[in-house]
Amino acid sequence: EERETWPDRPDTWVSTTKMPLRDREGNIIGTFGISMDITKRKTAEIQLSMDRNLLRMLIDNLPDHVYAKDSEGRFTLANIAVARHMGVTTPDELIGKNDFDFYPPDLAARFHADEQALIQLGQPVFTHEEYNQDPTGQDIWTLTTKVLLYDDQGQVVGLVGIGRDITERKRTEAAMLRRDLQLQTVADVARLASE
Repeated sequence: EERETWPDRPDTWVSTTKMPLRDREGNIIGTFGISMDITKRKTAEIQLSMDRNLLRMLIDNLPDHVYAKDSEGRFTLANIAVARHMGVTTPDELIGKNDFDFYPPDLAARFHADEQALIQLGQPVFTHEEYNQDPTGQDIWTLTTKVLLYDDQGQVVGLVGIGRDITERKRTEAAMLRRDLQLQTVADVARLASE
């Protein structure tokens, strides 16, 4: 593949095959070949690469857990936040693995069953609050969205998910509820005492 630069128009790309041209004695006297214009394909490849890099940069810099899994529950894509959550260094370490490789068996089985039900029913899940545990056994809350992933024939081949850790928010809400209940109790006791 060769890039051709022109003074009066945009660059083009060609796919070229060249061979030595020999005389009757076998001496090389030049070259001959054939070239095919591949500008459209090369332009599309360059744009696709740029789009992929942009998408990867966005995915990896989101604080939310972004991932894709195949229909068997194996990771096909994960971002840095998922890698950290799962206790590995890079997202590539997750590819081909599933929740059973990281979570206790009962929790992994529950996650797998939930995802299989989503795939079988064909119903996405939007902003669903879930109480779970992380791979180390710590209690967490997540706000999860999962949608089905289809191939070009319209067949379900997996799912794409994004999860936000809302543990601190839930702890704050619980603390505020406890405080409100305590204040209500104090108010009730004060009212009863004044009667």
